[in-house]
Amino acid sequence: MCLSYLALWFVVALGEELWAAGDYVAIPFLPAFVRVIGFILIGLWIVPFLFLAFGVLIFTGALAYPELAVGDQLFLGLLIASGGPFALALATATAKMPRDLLDLSAPDLFMLCLVCASGSAVSYGAGLALVDLRAPDLSLTTSIFVGDMIGQLVVLGLVASLLRALPLKPRS
Repeated sequence: MCLSYLALWFVVALGEELWAAGDYVAIPFLPAFVRVIGFILIGLWIVPFLFLAFGVLIFTGALAYPELAVGDQLFLGLLIASGGPFALALATATAKMPRDLLDLSAPDLFMLCLVCASGSAVSYGAGLALVDLRAPDLSLTTSIFVGDMIGQLVVLGLVASLLRALPLKPRS
């Protein structure tokens, strides 16, 4: 999960280098898919993997918050890593949704993406405010939500389509 997130992060970073649009969505944020698929596969255990990926991005310089101390960066990383999965945990428990990708309908997948993107956008904005880096900003929150939502839908849609196309044998 961690390696998938990092690989997709670098794909997005390369795309942003080729076509940048400031705080607005330049391309779908594909790594957001890992939050949803990780939650579906391993539940809230995805949070430590996402936090580890964030730590790797911070310590390699791929994601830089130079005005923050390392402790503040890690706190921000923990909030970012946990927002989407905790929102998913709450939503799936409340709606009693299946956690098997093959059993999820298109509206279920859309709802999971909506919830995860919302949780991620809110936790990122709150994290920036808590570490005194940036006041909550509607344009940033909106761009995070839209980028996450599109990235999740694109990759989850492809994965679900591929899984449904495979001739899977029933377990005996």
